[in-house]
Amino acid sequence: PAPAGARSGAVYEGGLVRPGHRMDWRDLSPVTRAFERAGVPLDLYVKPRMARWYPRVQGRLPYLELLRRLARYEFGWIGTDRPCEKGEAAVPNKLWDYAAAGVVPVICNCPAAAAAFGEGAIVASSAADALEQMAAADPAALRAAGRPRYMDDEVAGLLELYGALL
Repeated sequence: PAPAGARSGAVYEGGLVRPGHRMDWRDLSPVTRAFERAGVPLDLYVKPRMARWYPRVQGRLPYLELLRRLARYEFGWIGTDRPCEKGEAAVPNKLWDYAAAGVVPVICNCPAAAAAFGEGAIVASSAADALEQMAAADPAALRAAGRPRYMDDEVAGLLELYGALL
């Protein structure tokens, strides 16, 4: 993780489509416009060709390098600007990537992801709502509220459970 005070801005990593595409749950143009208007940087780790439609495209990285880069950010975007059917049940892997890097998830219109993560995330109904909550948030307190989510912790928990059951 980044040293205290070294984190800034927001990040999105994952799939993305051009604005107006039929897979609207991956069209982040309303989100990127809202962040631009608010003056909040939102870096996108997506296919380089998306730079044609989106600002701040950083390209794709090998997974371990991506995790190191994620640790530079305060917030990580998950979801869509408005509710969509796909978001109802989605619990994207990026949620756990953000958690592993100490990035506060900003979960918008993804109730299953919000329920799976629990405390320590910002849960919003729109990009504007998310930006308001981000501005008022104490990211360090949010990180502290969410229990650490590391594979070793999960394995240890499973071993305890199996030991109790056997």
